[in-house]
Amino acid sequence: MSPCRISKLEIQGFRSFGRDAQTLEFSAPLAAIWGPNSQGKTSLAEAVEFLLTGEIVRRALMASGQDEFADALRNAHLPAGTPCFVQATIIDGDGAPHTIKRTLKTDYGKKQDCETKLEIDGAAASETALAGIGIVLSQPPLRAPVLAQHKLGYLFSAKPQDRAGYFKALLEVTDLDEFRSAVTALEKESEVVPGPLIVKLEVAIEVAGRHLRPLLTKAQDAAAIDAAFAAACKNLIEVFGETAPVDHTARVDKVEAILAEKRAKTFAIKGFDRKALPSWSYASDQQHEKLTRYLTERAKVDEETRRLATLFTEALALPAVASAAGSIDCPLCGTEDSLTSERIAFIRARVADTEGFKVAEKEARETLSQMDSSLKALPNGATASLPAFITNPSKSRRARNFRVEKIRELLGDERKATIDTWLAALRRLTRRRTTLRVSANKFAALVAPCAANPEALMDADAIRAGFADVVAAYDFFALTLKEYDPLEKAVSSALKTVADTQSKTAGWQELIDLARDQANLSTASDGVQKWWDLLRPEELSFFSGVIPRPGARRTIDFKAGLSVNADRSNPKLRDVIAVFSMSQLHCLGLSLFLARAVKEGTGFVVLDDPILSSDEDYRAYFNAPVIETLLALGVQVVLLTQDQRTWKDLGERYLHQNISLFQIVLQSPASGSSVANTADDLETKLVRAETLVRGGHASLHKQGGEVIRDAAERFCKEMLIKTRRANGDAAASLNDYDRKNLGNLGPQVETLLTLDPSHPGKLRTIGGAVNPAKHDDAVPAAGVLKVALGDLRFLKKKYL
Repeated sequence: MSPCRISKLEIQGFRSFGRDAQTLEFSAPLAAIWGPNSQGKTSLAEAVEFLLTGEIVRRALMASGQDEFADALRNAHLPAGTPCFVQATIIDGDGAPHTIKRTLKTDYGKKQDCETKLEIDGAAASETALAGIGIVLSQPPLRAPVLAQHKLGYLFSAKPQDRAGYFKALLEVTDLDEFRSAVTALEKESEVVPGPLIVKLEVAIEVAGRHLRPLLTKAQDAAAIDAAFAAACKNLIEVFGETAPVDHTARVDKVEAILAEKRAKTFAIKGFDRKALPSWSYASDQQHEKLTRYLTERAKVDEETRRLATLFTEALALPAVASAAGSIDCPLCGTEDSLTSERIAFIRARVADTEGFKVAEKEARETLSQMDSSLKALPNGATASLPAFITNPSKSRRARNFRVEKIRELLGDERKATIDTWLAALRRLTRRRTTLRVSANKFAALVAPCAANPEALMDADAIRAGFADVVAAYDFFALTLKEYDPLEKAVSSALKTVADTQSKTAGWQELIDLARDQANLSTASDGVQKWWDLLRPEELSFFSGVIPRPGARRTIDFKAGLSVNADRSNPKLRDVIAVFSMSQLHCLGLSLFLARAVKEGTGFVVLDDPILSSDEDYRAYFNAPVIETLLALGVQVVLLTQDQRTWKDLGERYLHQNISLFQIVLQSPASGSSVANTADDLETKLVRAETLVRGGHASLHKQGGEVIRDAAERFCKEMLIKTRRANGDAAASLNDYDRKNLGNLGPQVETLLTLDPSHPGKLRTIGGAVNPAKHDDAVPAAGVLKVALGDLRFLKKKYL
């Protein structure tokens, strides 16, 4: 499933926005909105924040007293009675559109919060319902995926203890007390707090340090991670005296086989292997209704008619019968003139009677077949979710010395209570499996004959009741399995530790786990440091991590690494507040925000001037690798900027992405901020088309042809509006020609091109030249597109 994205945003009466609702339509994964300072960019970003959370976080972060934000949300010049709202169309992961709307009921007061009304698809809803359409809200105070300048410095200006909530989400830390305990033995100024995967990596380094240690120095790409684990596995296999396979998966399998062999000399750990309980498709109400409908339709048609229905249908399909105007010879027995018009009409009536039955029978047959397959697979799936030692014969367990007595011997008296609790849970689990198997097999015996022949079905209610019994048994088994899981792990993990110690294989399992899960390790490396490296590559002072403050219980500090080596080895760690410049702190704030957004699966981010205007070098890095990476990860980016060069650069760089470009301006406080889609201007379309036509790739030419066609349609609309207004129709607007294409508009405009007889033909040939770009025909040649573009520029100059 894809992340959600914003398709449309509408704002009325919120902060700098006035009584005329402003609409932004985002047709691409990237949108850039430009406007000078104090024109409404921050109001636009905060409108998204207000829509999702019902507040603006600036009130909590910046106000010395919250009464300073009294009456801050509703535009001061908004006429009484005019609604103040923000509305968006959100496309969920399945591609379905949803409308969410937040209306301001009561503004902030001196002693009170604001009151709002949230609606989703027209119905009142709570914020928790946003998750149902894929909108991710994070930890407070920065809950919305909206980043502005005043938020960038929050984590550095906030008290260290206030940073904890932010990093709970980012670093998967569920309890900072446990987190602190895990690092109390580490040197205070030489280690950073690792995440779960990094902890596992550090253990694996104990057996393959030469190959894996570089993965801790900086974020690595997938190829580097793959090469490191391939080399580590190869080394372990060769030390064992065998030849390492070339294939990576086979190599990891070989290491795992060696580990199992070594462990088995102490204890057969493989006996705990089991598969996940497969999901089971319950029969839906619609399926049960199909069975009921089948029985109803079957009752309407007698058995003889049902038996002859196929014969009647085939008879009517014969050409002689289908076209008969009078009596004909019987096609079955050959009797002359025996198949009269009346008899043919009778056959047609009997077939018509069975049409509803045949549809219902087909649906019932499919439903029963699905039920039968599902029931037959259920017992095997449940059995496979049990540990292997349960399903193996007792003789096999004894041969491998997988015995309770052996477990007690290895783990000692201090683990007696743990083992006893696990065994009790195991007995409950096997009983639940037996109950489920008996229930499923008994019900399958009822369904199987019906699946083979629906005529055997007599009672749809019995099927529904039988399924309910199996569902109850399955749910009970699944719950028992969930309760059993941690109890088994407590025993199996302890046994693995003992086996690894005795077989001298400590760290092997971690190596195998990471080698099989390199994507997640890459994701872990793709955290804050990755975004930092994209923004500020190859700097020798860099973000290194976060650690709990020594002697504190719930306090977070940021650490910077200071190195004199190009590979950032042997860094000295210091607090970022002390050594980072304001520019570096801003880049770190952006890196933290992006890392959290990606980790939490945010579908879109709204960024309000995230890079300082003085940071030209890092602005370039943001415009290129950072945005490219976000788009590649499926994150929609809405960027607001006061830097026109950035806006233009993005428009050219991401032309192939069909970037949405807007300008925001506050012409007067009374009218409020207004937003214009500059990508829709005729000149912008022509410039965009010219850039695409110059490109050498066929896909760019195809896109260029589409843009030229759009530009030609825009030219025609502007010609028609110009003419109507000249004739006194002051209300003429582009909206009058929505959904009109060049085929509709061209003939109307040709009559207006009167300066030269050749001009109507130029417009007509433009359409012919670019039509293939709109369809699956061959891509228009670059020369054809250049001529069409030249003709359109000529007509624009002459008439507009």
